[in-house]
Amino acid sequence: MVIRVIVISICAAYSILMLIGCTPRYTRNPLVGRIKGGTIRRVPFNSQGVDYGPSVSADGKRLYYVSNRSGSMNNATGVESHDMWHVDVLNDSATLFSTPFNSDTAHLYGNQSLNTKMNEGVGAYCASTNEFIVTGCNREGGKGDCDLYRFLLQPDGTWSIAEGLKTVNTGYWESQPTVSPDGLLLVFWSNRPAPTVQMTTDNEQHLWYSVRSSASDEWGEPAYLGEANKNTKSCGPFLTPDGKSLIFSAEMSGGLGGLDYWIMDRDSTGKWQTPQNMGAPLNSAYHDMFLTMPLSGNVIYFTSTPRENLVSAGGLDIFQLVLPPAATVGKP
Repeated sequence: MVIRVIVISICAAYSILMLIGCTPRYTRNPLVGRIKGGTIRRVPFNSQGVDYGPSVSADGKRLYYVSNRSGSMNNATGVESHDMWHVDVLNDSATLFSTPFNSDTAHLYGNQSLNTKMNEGVGAYCASTNEFIVTGCNREGGKGDCDLYRFLLQPDGTWSIAEGLKTVNTGYWESQPTVSPDGLLLVFWSNRPAPTVQMTTDNEQHLWYSVRSSASDEWGEPAYLGEANKNTKSCGPFLTPDGKSLIFSAEMSGGLGGLDYWIMDRDSTGKWQTPQNMGAPLNSAYHDMFLTMPLSGNVIYFTSTPRENLVSAGGLDIFQLVLPPAATVGKP
């Protein structure tokens, strides 16, 4: 099960979108230009296990991520499961971090706590609604192998009991959520059948979205995010801090190899534009997936398989891309 979670979570994409005789028309997102001047660093809190799926708070002061490091809950076979962990960012330049903390050591609600003996996966913290939307796998009462659950941070620092996203979860696999800054748009990964794409091998691996009118409302019926899928397998979505752009990972024509990060903007009518490859050094010849950044836009945290010239601790590690200053982030 651990291997299956890792494989599906990183969404090893093998389909390639062929764009022939078509010149996309778009205004290049300024974040793409800033990336070229950025510097890659491996964060100091990686472990000998897997560390992936970072989600930073809007103020940049707390970074959540998934790890099976020592201190995670043991599963039925005595092996560390995938738990939610976090570090506090201790300075504005994001060079000093606290000791890693398991994000739920109280386990107040047993198998419906934030962390359990089963595997937790990629999560998304939304400060405006105080919600943590987290992937939970093989939980009692779940609909599929992995589902999305909502947790609220309590005044004493503990987390509320898990609430499954009723309108989002299915008998298929739902994971890898991202939430807009206002908490009203949810984008996630699922292997449910896509309405327009017929895969001949493996399951569907595509992005879907759901909206709601307020934080107290249920999420609406999910819709297929066709602009991000384009006959390929896509994963690891992230809505930028201004809510105007979506970053995701895919293996498409024009990439640098493996899974690359792509960004697409929404115009004034709400229509998603042509995805743009985000380029080096963020992208590499390796698999790059799961990305997050604070409102300040000074740093990107992301997951990658081991890279050349960067010492790796485990099979998946978290890295930083420190960006040069800019007035805006993700503005189309």
